[in-house]
Amino acid sequence: MILKPIVVLNTISKVPEPGKFGVPYFFCLTPAAISAKKELLCKLFSSGHSSYGVCLDLRNQKLESKETSELVNLLCLFSFGVHFLKPDHIPVFCFLSNKSSAPGLAESIELKLRTDFLSQGYKEIGVFHPTEEGGASEAPANCYQINQTGTSEAEELNRLFFKLADSPSLIGSYLFIRAGDSRQGEEFLQWYLNILKDFSTKNKELYTLLTEVDRLTQKSNQMRRLNESLTTKQQNLESQQKHLKTEAQYLVGWYENEIAKIKDWYKDKYDTLPVWYKRIGNLLNLILNRKKRK
Repeated sequence: MILKPIVVLNTISKVPEPGKFGVPYFFCLTPAAISAKKELLCKLFSSGHSSYGVCLDLRNQKLESKETSELVNLLCLFSFGVHFLKPDHIPVFCFLSNKSSAPGLAESIELKLRTDFLSQGYKEIGVFHPTEEGGASEAPANCYQINQTGTSEAEELNRLFFKLADSPSLIGSYLFIRAGDSRQGEEFLQWYLNILKDFSTKNKELYTLLTEVDRLTQKSNQMRRLNESLTTKQQNLESQQKHLKTEAQYLVGWYENEIAKIKDWYKDKYDTLPVWYKRIGNLLNLILNRKKRK
């Protein structure tokens, strides 16, 4: 899709069917709700479906440092080792905040999440901060949102589609569809898909161009990630070779040193032997050599 829709639900009372419309569902939850519904969320994220995510509601929230760390640990618990939502293999989180949120709270949580995910081998994570206003208004980090359906919202979406033609870098941006529950979310999503279908019918050439740009962008991103993976593997291989070479040099040096010690020990012991003992040894050596010649 030229925009990647994500349905953000304000309630988790009724879990939508996974993979409906091929669009992921995010649950908008406060930190307290996440802690209270820990078991349910763990069950959802470990169910084998990659169709769920978390929109962290930080509006009017003020957390202590310990509470922030516990929250990050919970979010990571939902993610690591299970089938977590990975658009383009990038874990995605969403933060919803307002002026009453603690200053820097979202940024602090985002930093901790990035640190934890990078330590697990991820190259990056997707973090978005939708605005509270309605309409298809632009929010930071190339994401948009719709909170309601109507003629003006449909016109805004069509203007957004045309805007993508002038700004190809925005193709593939996330569209957050804010809804109260799963039923309303499906209605909003169906409304959006109908508008997209109508746009593609009326502007067939432009839509074909946008989808082709989206396809090429995804292909380019795949190639970039593959190249990064190959570069990392090459660096690891070079590092291992360097380590093995260093270890081999150390072992060679160690064996040479041990051989030298043994030679020095024999030489030292030989020098301390009495003269008569050495002469007997030489005599025996001569006798043995003569027997070998015969």
